[in-house]
Amino acid sequence: MAQTNTVARTVRDLGLANWFGGSLMGAVALNGSAGAVSDARERGRVPRAGWQRWTPLEAAGILAVVAGDTVLIASRPQHLAAQHGYARNLALKLAINGAAVAATAATWLLGRRLDQTGEVPVEGATEPSQDTPAEAASAQRRLRVLQWVVPMLTGAHIVMNAVLGEQERPRVVAQGVIRRGRGLLGRFGVPAVAGAALTTAARARRRRS
Repeated sequence: MAQTNTVARTVRDLGLANWFGGSLMGAVALNGSAGAVSDARERGRVPRAGWQRWTPLEAAGILAVVAGDTVLIASRPQHLAAQHGYARNLALKLAINGAAVAATAATWLLGRRLDQTGEVPVEGATEPSQDTPAEAASAQRRLRVLQWVVPMLTGAHIVMNAVLGEQERPRVVAQGVIRRGRGLLGRFGVPAVAGAALTTAARARRRRS
C-alpha cells in the first residue's frame, strides 16, 4: 500500500531536525547564557542578535516540514481510507504541527517587540529585572514559556512521525485494514464494505499503472 518517498522524507526530517534542534539549543544555550553578560543592557541584545541570524534558517526548516509532509500525505490515500487509526493519528500530528508553527510565530513577534523597546536592563534573555520597562518585561515572560513550548511540540511531532511510520509496516497495515473492515461491517453491512474495498483496490491499481 505504501510507496517510496525518500526525498520527501529526507526534506521533512531535515527540516524538523533543524526546527527542533535550533529551538532547544536556543532555549538552553543562547537564552541561558545571556546572564553571563556583565552589562545588563547587553543581556537582551546579544541573544536577540543570535535569534535574528537563526530565524531565516528556522523558517526554511518549517517550510521543509510542510512541503515534505504534504507530499507524504498525498501519497498515502490508501492508509487514510482503509487503515484503522491512521487518519486519527495523522490529524493529531497535523494539530501538533499547527500549534508548533503558531508558537514559533509568536516567539518571532515577541522578539520584534523586544527589539522595538531598545536596549533595556534585564536579568537575562527571558528574565526581566526590576528596572525593565513593563512592555519588555511582559514580552520576556511570554518568551520564557514559549521557548520551551516550541521544542516540546516539535519533539511531539517527531514522535508522531515514528508512530505513523510504524503503522505503515505491512503487518500493522493488514491488522488496521481488518479492524476497519470489521467496524464497517458492523455499521453498514456487507454491500457497503465490499464497495469500499473494490474502490480502494481500483485506486491502488491506477496509482501503480
